[in-house]
Amino acid sequence: MAVMPAPTRFLPRTPAAARSFVARNAGIVAITVAAAVLRFSTLDVQSYWFDESVTVIDIVDPGLWDTLRAVVFEDITPPLYFVLAWLWTQPFGEGEVALRSLSALLGTATVPVAYLLGERLASRRAGLILAAFVAVSPLMVWFAQEARAYALAILFTALSLLLWLRALEDRSRRSLVLWALAAALALLSHYFAAFAVAAECVWLLVATRLRRDVFVACAGLGAFVVAMLPMIAEQTSDGDADWVARFASLGTRLEEVPERFALGPPEALGGGSFHPLTAVVVVIVVALFVRADDQHRRAAVRVGTVGLAAIALPVLAGAAGADFFLYRYVVVAWIPLAAAGAVLLASPRLGRVGPAAAGVVCALLLATTAVSVSDPDLRREDWRTMSELVGPPTVDRAVAIGDWFERQPLMAYGHTFYAVPREGFPVRELVVVGKPHLWVRGWHETPRFDPPPPGFELVERRSIKTGLTLLRFRSDVPRRITAGSFWATNRIPDEAVVVEVAPR
Repeated sequence: MAVMPAPTRFLPRTPAAARSFVARNAGIVAITVAAAVLRFSTLDVQSYWFDESVTVIDIVDPGLWDTLRAVVFEDITPPLYFVLAWLWTQPFGEGEVALRSLSALLGTATVPVAYLLGERLASRRAGLILAAFVAVSPLMVWFAQEARAYALAILFTALSLLLWLRALEDRSRRSLVLWALAAALALLSHYFAAFAVAAECVWLLVATRLRRDVFVACAGLGAFVVAMLPMIAEQTSDGDADWVARFASLGTRLEEVPERFALGPPEALGGGSFHPLTAVVVVIVVALFVRADDQHRRAAVRVGTVGLAAIALPVLAGAAGADFFLYRYVVVAWIPLAAAGAVLLASPRLGRVGPAAAGVVCALLLATTAVSVSDPDLRREDWRTMSELVGPPTVDRAVAIGDWFERQPLMAYGHTFYAVPREGFPVRELVVVGKPHLWVRGWHETPRFDPPPPGFELVERRSIKTGLTLLRFRSDVPRRITAGSFWATNRIPDEAVVVEVAPR
């Protein structure tokens, strides 16, 4: 039986061609390796936070069918990431490194896709600049180390952009099908990808003058969104997404987008106004746009329009009453906006100034990423350390937490909580865990902490740098406690207060 030769269409045919192939791709290989190092080497540095604990406890932990059901009833995100995460955890487990490594892989894969995107938009130089931006961006690294759907949504948004450009250029049915498939995967990753896909659809329809096959592809995506509406309605029926509008005004949330896009989430940056730096960035972008050649300007406008639409459309929806706008939800706009900047910097009319400026930007982004990883004050809430401080349950101790946003992360680290019986139960030790500012303000309807019942004495107070506090009270003899005996429960019913106790 004859052995078929291996296909050689994508392989160098001679040693000289092989050396040329390596030389041409050495840059993107090096950038991709650097991106992988940044993402994988520090996966164990930070603790799970609330959203990740939902992934672990409510969605990924059960069987696959239970996972699909939990996505509908326990989350407000499409199911694709959670299905992939469930499959990923079967061989690798649910630990921080194991589960987050999926996002790290997705985030690393975005780098070569970004390179191809920049190359198709303008040139290899634009591709390398965009890939470098993705590799070292604090925001991209942050979401590539989070057990949530953002890294997947960013990857498929970038792939959708790449295939959208291809469809605009050759306008073949094959390109349209590939673009529609990538766009559908982006929609299955995060609902806010719909705003970027909508902009792509409009541009395609206008550019092709409503060509029939383009109209069919866009209509198919529209039908796909309509088919997802019942799931969206179910996920938002209990008002779980209403907290976004209560969190801050729409204007305030819009103002923070440039800061978060440039320097990462608030945990990675802290407070501070970004308005002066935003103005400087806008001036620089305008100057680059004026200086760039026509080809690069057109490419920047094309891809930048998609990025701006991915932000502007949800803002308009929020102003109309459907307010779910948050910087992390519009993170799909980051790739197209960064691509517009990379294309302008790659313009030949800038000479060496463009690559030099791109290098400075990358150095600043990398420094910010390094600081956010190395400084404990700029990390996620450290529930891992808090779990270690709380320790295992004992028969004469109760651990009290009155807020779901504080219970769920501890559950991801093996703690189990129960409702306090109305008749109460006797304990010698009472541990109260949470955030003191929430005890006072009552945000998320957190009950305010009151002094413990008579006979208990404060023996330990531990504060973690990420804002968490543990109070440990002890009594010489067992004393009966109830929910109302240590919480001011005027904000929530007694049944919402839970404790952790060892089996008796």
